[in-house]
Amino acid sequence: MANITIPVASFNNEQVTITLTYNDSTRAMTKVDVANNSPYPVAIHVIKPSPPSVDYTETIDANTTVSKSLPRGLVYQYLEDDDGTWNLNMGDIEIYCRWPA
Repeated sequence: MANITIPVASFNNEQVTITLTYNDSTRAMTKVDVANNSPYPVAIHVIKPSPPSVDYTETIDANTTVSKSLPRGLVYQYLEDDDGTWNLNMGDIEIYCRWPA
């Protein structure tokens, strides 16, 4: 019953990273963090169209980390790939980034 934070995306040689925090007991996704360790701003847009919906847009300044709490009811699932590996599936959550903003 712990909160686990995993990387879900990074770019520009990992100067910009996006992590997701979830509870391994309840499968609830609770928070998304964007760390911008670059000298330029980054724009982020997080969308989840189905209920509970999420529509979050922000420009994150250089050398800044931003945390965004996610609404209750977002749960992940594990899906098995064709090769037998299990992967975290975030459902219909989409994360878009633009660097520099």
